[in-house]
Amino acid sequence: MNIVRIALADSQPVFRYGLRLLLDASGGLNVLGEAADSADAVDLVKRLQPDLIFIDVNIRGGGLDTVKALAALPGPVRSILLMDPVQQDIQAAAMRAGARGVVEKGASMPHFVQAIRGVMGGHYWLDGQLLASVPERPAKEVPRPARKFRLTQREMQVVAAVADGETNKGIAERFRVSEDTVKHHLSSVFDKVGVSSRLELAVFAFTHGLVMLRDGLVMMQDGVLPRV
Repeated sequence: MNIVRIALADSQPVFRYGLRLLLDASGGLNVLGEAADSADAVDLVKRLQPDLIFIDVNIRGGGLDTVKALAALPGPVRSILLMDPVQQDIQAAAMRAGARGVVEKGASMPHFVQAIRGVMGGHYWLDGQLLASVPERPAKEVPRPARKFRLTQREMQVVAAVADGETNKGIAERFRVSEDTVKHHLSSVFDKVGVSSRLELAVFAFTHGLVMLRDGLVMMQDGVLPRV
């Protein structure tokens, strides 16, 4: 079994100490170091190059900003955001920032270990479950996801808006349609790509190339912002 090298970033030393003890005792996990704020977390990752880092959403300097900074580094570190309790809007924002999972701080140790193993296996850990394995593609293959999943242009715009964190009401206002029309588009998209929730759709959209992040903005595959 490969040892998973872990870093912890949390402003509370007691929490870091307890989590470190539990992770180190779990087998196959090794906590390399700890950080108390965002700047130290980025420096820690640069120096020690862990496989994975847990980041508290309320860490000094900002948990989401820390995730974004780490996602911009050339190394392959995977970020898992810690929240208590888990908030759906922040969870979606964490995924857009580059996090690979979100774990409630009060979760059991088996829950933490499952999240670690899942994320290290190429999945996302959200809502206490594994979602959307990252697809492996040949280097020369350049698929057209919208065509592959038979999505219309409007459906692609709705997908991008969901990935951007918009509510049904917000999407309806953006495209000047009714909320019922938005729900109809979402139902069609769910059926075509095989997901059952907005969060799953957002993860699916990023991992299958339907949308991308550019300069912090969610964009469709053809580079056009989902706005009218």
